[in-house]
Amino acid sequence: MDYRLYTKTIELFASKKEKGGYTMTPVKKWVDRDENCQPIISYKDQRNENVGLVLDELIIIDLDIHKKNENGIKTFNNWIRKQDNIDEILDDIKNTMTVMTPSGGMHIYFKIPKDTENTEKPKVKAMPGVDLLTGKNKYIPAPGCNRIDGIYKIKEDSDTDIKDAPQWAIKLFKDAQSDNVKTSNFKPISSKFGSIRDLSNEQIHHPMNQILNDLFNGFGEGERNMKMASHIGRLMNQVKREVITLQMARYVAIATAENCNPPMSYEELETIWTSILKKSMKEPF
Repeated sequence: MDYRLYTKTIELFASKKEKGGYTMTPVKKWVDRDENCQPIISYKDQRNENVGLVLDELIIIDLDIHKKNENGIKTFNNWIRKQDNIDEILDDIKNTMTVMTPSGGMHIYFKIPKDTENTEKPKVKAMPGVDLLTGKNKYIPAPGCNRIDGIYKIKEDSDTDIKDAPQWAIKLFKDAQSDNVKTSNFKPISSKFGSIRDLSNEQIHHPMNQILNDLFNGFGEGERNMKMASHIGRLMNQVKREVITLQMARYVAIATAENCNPPMSYEELETIWTSILKKSMKEPF
């Protein structure tokens, strides 16, 4: 859905905050939605450049950088790096609308899928500098809004379409709402042997299990390079999560290469390792 086809918008104006800085404020109350409120109308029917999108059908990932000791863009980048589905997340962000704020922050837009339950809170803090916004009584300045100190602009490599929220975004929102955002890394259950019933689903399916399986079994001819690239990618994710060190990851990759059939040469491994390492060290977006 192109944002200009959105049907629930209000008129805004730029105002100065008491403690400094600027904000976008509704020209007239609108939350009660009665005869005394400003009407909620389609974007195409607005005659003012300062338009607010009402968020009862949208989820916004709000990355702030103006708060002291908090950089939402950096924090969110670090979170992405720790996810096993990093490529999926980056594709989802690339394919939906992202707006740069006048202060240098970002608004990542997603549409709430029709089969998704309504959220309970209009704003929740997912991590330092990262807020998740939604709800019928919440709004976000649309692209083109002039806040005196700057204009809300669509990111250069972004789309004007707002895509349906992917599962990872919905899960992030629900986890934040229930105060269950995971801040700790995978930890061994115990030094004692126990029943598999003592393991959580996350621990049973933890990427380290796949890494160890690949280490012991290696990869067959015809699939080695592709499989080794995925293997090293998993290792890099565990390094980012501080589950293992970079040196340990390299030892595991070398041992895995030796267990391939036929064994992978050091030169081949080095090429793949260097390529994945460079990719993993880049800022996700």
